[in-house]
Amino acid sequence: MSRLESLELSTISEDEVLDLQSISSPPEFIQILYLKEVAKLNSKASTPSQAKYFLVKLGLSYKAYGGVELHFEWGFTKLEVLQLRDLERLNSLVINNGAMPLLRELQIGPSPQPKEMPSSIHHLPNLTTLHLVN
Repeated sequence: MSRLESLELSTISEDEVLDLQSISSPPEFIQILYLKEVAKLNSKASTPSQAKYFLVKLGLSYKAYGGVELHFEWGFTKLEVLQLRDLERLNSLVINNGAMPLLRELQIGPSPQPKEMPSSIHHLPNLTTLHLVN
């Protein structure tokens, strides 16, 4: 799997929590990562450390994240597309300055609890496409 570029993960049970940090040898050059259905992530957006540097597209959908706030702190230096779809409890998105310098497309929704436009959107200097789905 050393040349794997695209990966889609989900879990079998709704009670299962996917801890990507525990993957002993994640694909080094993964560019596209989709987490969907019941692949629950813990608190902050945590992908395998080295994978952050290579991801070009990240998609979280359905019950992939069950928190109310999703916080991207750093490290997604090549990310161009971020998709956040049908995240039931999500009502706040925080993106730190410099966390996603190349992001050009952001898709959010539908979300039953959107509170407001992400205030940290100004930290995305290359954003050209914003999809907000109600």
